[in-house]
Amino acid sequence: VKNIGVWGEAIRQRQPIIINDYNACEKKKGLPKGHVPINRHMNVPLFDDGKIVLLVGVGNKEDEYDDEDVRQLSLMMDGMWNIVRRKQADEALRQAYAEMEGKVEDRTKELRRALGELKLVNSEMANEVEQRRLAERRLRQFERLVELSPDMVSLLDSEYRYVMVNESYLRFFDKPKDFFIGRP
Repeated sequence: VKNIGVWGEAIRQRQPIIINDYNACEKKKGLPKGHVPINRHMNVPLFDDGKIVLLVGVGNKEDEYDDEDVRQLSLMMDGMWNIVRRKQADEALRQAYAEMEGKVEDRTKELRRALGELKLVNSEMANEVEQRRLAERRLRQFERLVELSPDMVSLLDSEYRYVMVNESYLRFFDKPKDFFIGRP
């Protein structure tokens, strides 16, 4: 950043920079061969959580750049950055969903295996009451596993309404349980 010419100024000063007389600017470093001549220049940094995440520059507006140009470019950049962040969040959610699906499949296999073992035990004992007690205990264990899982877990009914969400899910969205349960 120390060696960058005009483009680095917005980063160094952490604010928008307007240069309406580029030829008189002392910090310019020259242009690459074949570059369009520059008369006016403006670059604006975009901050997210105190960090510069984007730097946008424009040049050669017919009239001089002013604070309204900074405002307009900042609004456009904010919108664009929100789209980027939303796409990143969407991708992260897709990946989390795919991982959760894999874990659910693995757990389903484990549950099927456990159910097979339970059926074997139940058939040996031939006791319907004992069968029900063991199945309920396994279900409570599964529910506790889901509730205590560090992974986000939600259960939806056939109409896509929340039936259950675990603590990790609530912490991630920073919402109470009644915000989700029964809602689409």
